[in-house]
Amino acid sequence: LRFQLKAFDSTPHGTRKVVVATNIAEASVTIPGIAYVVDCGFVKLRAMNPDNGIETLMRLPISKSSAEQRAGRAGRIRPGKAYRLYPESQFEKLCEGTVPEIQRCHLAPVILQLKALGIQNVHKFHYLSRPPSWSMIAALELLFALGALDEKCMLTNPLGLRMSEFPLPPMHSKCLLTSGDFGCSEEIATIIAMLQVQDVFLTPTRSRHHANNKSKKWCSDHFLNYRGLLRAENVRAQLVRLLKRFDVPLVSTRGETGE
Repeated sequence: LRFQLKAFDSTPHGTRKVVVATNIAEASVTIPGIAYVVDCGFVKLRAMNPDNGIETLMRLPISKSSAEQRAGRAGRIRPGKAYRLYPESQFEKLCEGTVPEIQRCHLAPVILQLKALGIQNVHKFHYLSRPPSWSMIAALELLFALGALDEKCMLTNPLGLRMSEFPLPPMHSKCLLTSGDFGCSEEIATIIAMLQVQDVFLTPTRSRHHANNKSKKWCSDHFLNYRGLLRAENVRAQLVRLLKRFDVPLVSTRGETGE
């Protein structure tokens, strides 16, 4: 965060500031004094691959609206210019706007929550942006395979109902709920908590700040993201509370029982 805030510092006389930014700088953040914008024409978005049903962070072409937003970062205070690293013919092929998340991500968590809220006919639900049929079918098939839905596409009790209580993807919540039967709920809670946070590994830099706190210093010495690990610890505590609520035993593969 300290290095990110440097982007807003004033530039000394006779120097030029170069800011490498993600798509968050399109509209959410305005950096004063930007005179030139170099647009690569791509963005990383979470999307589901229809061939294998796996949701990943994919590099996709931006939309026309995003391209205009990027260009608008330049020249807000003084004259500026945007350089697009793609031809005008490619710009004309771009979508007008960014595809809504519900139309590109896995729908299993959404449908599970709709079922838990008592909305049974998810096909006729009035979505703000209607998802594609293949995505809805894939979500229903996954929930049925996990045991969250029965043959009539009704939420199962108690498994499906309990899965909807977890702020997790359905596969993770099913893994947690059944981990007690395999004597590894302690380890699974830790693993899944780590999967919910960003990368905990840091890229070493020449000028790394070392904190006095021992845990922060340990993370810094081992190139680990202290904030990410702290977030994972908080998520794990939340998951353990839910496991206790559903009477799932907290056991370890070492044969130990958690508190």
